[in-house]
Amino acid sequence: MLLVLALLITAPSAGTTFDVQATLQGLYDEISQTLLQVTSDSDVDQLHDVLYTPDCVFVDASGTQHTWAEMREEMLRVSKTEHVAEMIQRIEKISMTPQGATVLVQTNTVHPAAASPGAHDAPMITDTTTYRDTWVQMAGEWRLQSRTQVGALSSR
Repeated sequence: MLLVLALLITAPSAGTTFDVQATLQGLYDEISQTLLQVTSDSDVDQLHDVLYTPDCVFVDASGTQHTWAEMREEMLRVSKTEHVAEMIQRIEKISMTPQGATVLVQTNTVHPAAASPGAHDAPMITDTTTYRDTWVQMAGEWRLQSRTQVGALSSR
């Protein structure tokens, strides 16, 4: 009986990881849906204000670091030109850290082939990219602090 009680007392760390993963997966879903519905600069700014740290950085596959201002412009460009039909971000692995969590996430973006962006019967392409994200808590809320692309984008 004492052994069972001891195991139950130490179980919260596993439960905490599960809870954090569930929370962060919900935030990834929210980010994906918001990016699909961006219609204005203020939509992107609101996303940043709610889900990213003020000093959030992005690192591409070549190791080049980009500021939020650069990524903001890229998000606006994509929302106006690339006609993304679907975006799914799925957590592959999560590791808790003293500051928050490090997440390996696979992002699948579905869009029409470039040759026929407006056609209803256009073939669809799925771009898959893996990222290592760093999440921290600020005032009790999870915020994305950095996103590093791991490996090259693959298309099929």
